[in-house]
Amino acid sequence: LSVTGWYVMQLKAAKTAGLNVDMLSFEGVLRFLDSVERKGAGGETGYGTASIYSYQPENEHAHSAHRLTAIGTLCRQFMACKKEALEPTVRWMVGKGGLPDNWGEGKTDLYYWYYGTLCTFQQGGETWNAWNEAMKRTFIDNQRKGGAEDGSWDPVGDYSKEWGRVGQTALST
Repeated sequence: LSVTGWYVMQLKAAKTAGLNVDMLSFEGVLRFLDSVERKGAGGETGYGTASIYSYQPENEHAHSAHRLTAIGTLCRQFMACKKEALEPTVRWMVGKGGLPDNWGEGKTDLYYWYYGTLCTFQQGGETWNAWNEAMKRTFIDNQRKGGAEDGSWDPVGDYSKEWGRVGQTALST
């Protein structure tokens, strides 16, 4: 699902730029999304029944369900699924993964925050407003001020060891 998310963003960008995009590509994505979506697995959110996304059809990756659900939902959003149908899933994702309001080792999850930001922005409404406010506070409060690393973010949290300060700063911006 992770690779599919990047692929859908490329297709969407190409289409938005006016390039010729074969619609069969989107049909293949929809088949894959259907194979990794567990409809109703997120239960009732008060806005309807939420879906949860898996990493691969036979590989749930339950510990990262909030990340994967952000990716799967963003893909659906970019392929014009109705916001109302996705609202329960977006709310489940934020309920499970939380808002981006806790910086530090073991707390920062930029991979989730990246996709969660795109997903909640596309969804809009009160979920986006709460996400955006938390995100602005967290990133502004934790950006380095002064010195050679001015303007960057310290590499903390999930995957930060792999991408270092440059990757942390790229995703943070």
